[in-house]
Amino acid sequence: FTVKPEKFSLDRSERWFLKQVAPTLKLLQEADRILGRDFVQEGIDNAELNDEQQNYLEWMGTSGGKIA
Repeated sequence: FTVKPEKFSLDRSERWFLKQVAPTLKLLQEADRILGRDFVQEGIDNAELNDEQQNYLEWMGTSGGKIA
């Protein structure tokens, strides 16, 4: 049994973010505010995009996200 990797989808990533990430991100941002730290921003600043994500952003920049 193998699972074929799915092609990157901004829509799928946005749905995942709203359901899975946003609540935890809100918690961490509030903790940063209370504790006077920048954990969330430092994590974002240090994050690296994989090749597929980087290519998607380059495509969006050149095509405006429109499929020809």
